[in-house]
Amino acid sequence: MQEKIYQYENRLIKELEKYYPEVVSRLNYPGDAESIKKIEEEIGEELPESFKKLYQEFDGEDKNLYVGVILGFSLLSAATMLEEIHLLKENSADIIMESMSGEAISEEEIGKRIIIPFAFDASHCYIALDLTPGQKGKKGQVITLDFDYDSSFLLADSLEDFYDFIIKMMEEKKCQVEIGEEDEEYFEFESGHFFNNLEELLADTNKKEEEEIL
Repeated sequence: MQEKIYQYENRLIKELEKYYPEVVSRLNYPGDAESIKKIEEEIGEELPESFKKLYQEFDGEDKNLYVGVILGFSLLSAATMLEEIHLLKENSADIIMESMSGEAISEEEIGKRIIIPFAFDASHCYIALDLTPGQKGKKGQVITLDFDYDSSFLLADSLEDFYDFIIKMMEEKKCQVEIGEEDEEYFEFESGHFFNNLEELLADTNKKEEEEIL
């Protein structure tokens, strides 16, 4: 009997399938709506609709089949996100992240901000939704959290814009599918880690976008 094909609409995963046809089989699906509700209850805010739609279809990556679909970072399950939110409050509440993107990112203590870490490098770095941005930021923007250097960059004004950023990185071959020693496939950034040379990467990306507009 032929296995039923999982139907989904997320445009990022559809694009990633072009580079890694098995990507859908490595993700957890369907999503867990109840876990998303628990996150909203915990933070006292409603999550952006695009974020909820992503997790309605995919609940992160299979822990036993690490792929790193977010530029080499692992997409967290909703339950793991909730755990990470608790850990930030317990262990990092007093930390102030230096904004590397001006007034777009708040420099208040992490404990006073609403940040949703949704992708992790298994070390000290996250990609997160920022619901309490700086004066010139946008609610729901996507930022980095680098606990090695206590610094934060703005990646995109929204999750949908972040999808565009990821797709561009794949098109420009800055992130590619690699094969490990045991023939396992995974996404890896050209510099070895997405956060390496991030300031230069973002400046180059912004410059290209400005040239396209002109």
